[in-house]
Amino acid sequence: MHYKKQKDVLADSNASQADVDKAKKDLEEAKGDLDGKETDKDSLKSEVDKEDTVKGSDEYKNASEDAKKKYDDAFTKKAKRRIK
Repeated sequence: MHYKKQKDVLADSNASQADVDKAKKDLEEAKGDLDGKETDKDSLKSEVDKEDTVKGSDEYKNASEDAKKKYDDAFTKKAKRRIK
């Protein structure tokens, strides 16, 4: 018998060991195929930590007001809280 969902096997009082083994194997294979990556905020935090250095640099001081505003807007309190 073919089950579309592993929960169906758990709920089936007539499921055989072969059914259970196949459902488990299918679930393990599907888990192994997950291609997401762990969230790594270290590089972002590193850039946030440079805020004072950047704002003290000639690059920042001599930038256009629009460029400074864009940089400053990236450092709202809300954005900083999300990183920490």
